[in-house]
Amino acid sequence: MGKSREWLITSRICLFSLLILQGFFNPASASWTARRLLQQSLSDCFKPAGARVVLPSDSQYQSARGHVFNHRFLWSPAAFVFPTTTAQVQNAVQCAVKLSVGISPRCGGHSYEDYSLGGRDGVIVVDLEGMNQVMYDKNTKRATIGGGARLGPIKLALWNQGKVTIPSGTCPSVGVGGHALGGGWGFVSRKFGLMSDSIIEAEVVLANGSVVTANSGQNSDLLFALKGAGANSFGIVTKFIFRTFDVSKTVTFFQYNFQKSEQFATTKAYGLWGVSATNAVSASLYHDPSGGNQFWGVFLGPKANLRSALQTFFNNAPTPSSTTELETDYIHTVLVNGGFKATDDISLLNLNNFVYETRTFKSKSIFVKGSGFSDAGIQAYVNKLQQGPAQSYVIFDLFGGSGSAVNSIKSTASAFVHRDSFYSLQMLTYWNDRPQDAQADINWINGLWSAVRPFASDEAYQNYIDSDMPLSAYYGSNLSKLKTIKRKYDPKNIFNYQQSIPLSRRQTSSELDTHLDFEELAGYAVSVLLWVLLVHVTQVNFPVNVVRLIQEFGVILLHPQARTRLARGERTHVVPQRTSLSLRIQIRLWQIVCDRTSNLESGLEESYSSILYEHIQSFLADVGMVVLLQRLRRLIQRIDSP
Repeated sequence: MGKSREWLITSRICLFSLLILQGFFNPASASWTARRLLQQSLSDCFKPAGARVVLPSDSQYQSARGHVFNHRFLWSPAAFVFPTTTAQVQNAVQCAVKLSVGISPRCGGHSYEDYSLGGRDGVIVVDLEGMNQVMYDKNTKRATIGGGARLGPIKLALWNQGKVTIPSGTCPSVGVGGHALGGGWGFVSRKFGLMSDSIIEAEVVLANGSVVTANSGQNSDLLFALKGAGANSFGIVTKFIFRTFDVSKTVTFFQYNFQKSEQFATTKAYGLWGVSATNAVSASLYHDPSGGNQFWGVFLGPKANLRSALQTFFNNAPTPSSTTELETDYIHTVLVNGGFKATDDISLLNLNNFVYETRTFKSKSIFVKGSGFSDAGIQAYVNKLQQGPAQSYVIFDLFGGSGSAVNSIKSTASAFVHRDSFYSLQMLTYWNDRPQDAQADINWINGLWSAVRPFASDEAYQNYIDSDMPLSAYYGSNLSKLKTIKRKYDPKNIFNYQQSIPLSRRQTSSELDTHLDFEELAGYAVSVLLWVLLVHVTQVNFPVNVVRLIQEFGVILLHPQARTRLARGERTHVVPQRTSLSLRIQIRLWQIVCDRTSNLESGLEESYSSILYEHIQSFLADVGMVVLLQRLRRLIQRIDSP
């Protein structure tokens, strides 16, 4: 090789080194550069599909990010993609895989742990709000619903098209995706089952970008998983086909209020009634520390028959302080349960100009089996409840009882395993504009859960997801089968969050996925490259902060004991661990560098810079640093151009 060519390659390395070094002389500049490079690559990748994209640099970013129910974490995604077609969802998944960025679908944004923003910073959020069609087929009595539709518009459309419904929750802004894929209890569930039980078919975009149909005839194992464990663990559901149920007859909404001192009595009466309650009634019991005490629900029948359906409750409960019994049509019970007035127009369920509620909160849940709490359990519950902060509440939802459609299905029929539960408790505390109260509120709700745990099961409701709970609480005996299905449809764990279905054992926070934070991985890649350049090229004195980083990573690269421990899969205490980087990636980094630097030594006499340049390119490609590699190539093109 001639001297001119040698100089050319060396200059390429030097320029690239300067690009890297700016991060250590000016970390803020490097962080900004890395984010800008990633945004540009994402924008370039999404562009051919034509979906609307919102990046952190866009003025709409904060409104897109804040469009979630729980503002406790409010993660910062790398991008929001708003598809209107399945092909655009495919493109988003393909870009996530190509650029090694995490991905998360968002429908209603009601994940209780903010998992609809990915559960961590730097992911692609695929917001499905533009895929919200609702079509009812009167011949098959089935509804085809887009993966981004919300419950209010769904129920209104089905009412208008055929006076039918799908059993589901009361909050009209909740999205069909997370709700149906996690179970979906509502005020007709004891008659018709959960929303997940009504899923007949789903269109799913998988991790490889392909689109599959899951029904009883094809990919039936995937359908099993989606019906209770489908929220961002196996793919993105772009379309559902549901079984529907006729609700054209007269129904009755009821609500009875009681005193704070009667919370024990209403809890006991609720349990005694629920055991033999007709499945024509679905009901809940509400309590709060300030004295809220309310029994309410929907009876699928006329008001004249309501009292007989609730007689056992009233035989054991005090006289209510106020009573509401509204004979109406089904859609008006949806309106009232959604927070509107009975006299409001049902068109409000379309959520046009709707102000979406946001809170900053912590929630927990637990299932109680048998016939509910014993007297000791009720007393333990009430005692702890009444010690709680004002902005808190507990809701008992009746799942079981005589003839309940929820419990008529075997626990092995779908991923929703809780088929012998009597009622669930949803516990929630929120502090909104009182951040100073957050820890005390969290301590209280944890104490409430601990107080009732001896009188309940070890199961919890996945739609009230709680980061403190193990996966076994949500999926029980079905968890092993779900892991097998996960390995089949998402073998590289592309769809993941802190409590997604893992490939094998439960992932830890440091082993969440291989789609690592871009800047974190860039930092490690840069430190390795600097070490290589320092040893084999420059021989100059670097600033102290650069040397410290080189030494930190050099321990892993050079220290035999550290390498041996890492190779065995152990964590080393020689250097501080960066928790967002997985151990296997660290091992891979030192293997790549050690292998290649040994190869470099044998080739230095020929052309050290040429070989080093090739290995830098190869290293970047191996660890998924596509963006930096593209930047390097652009620099080279500038040098080579006349």
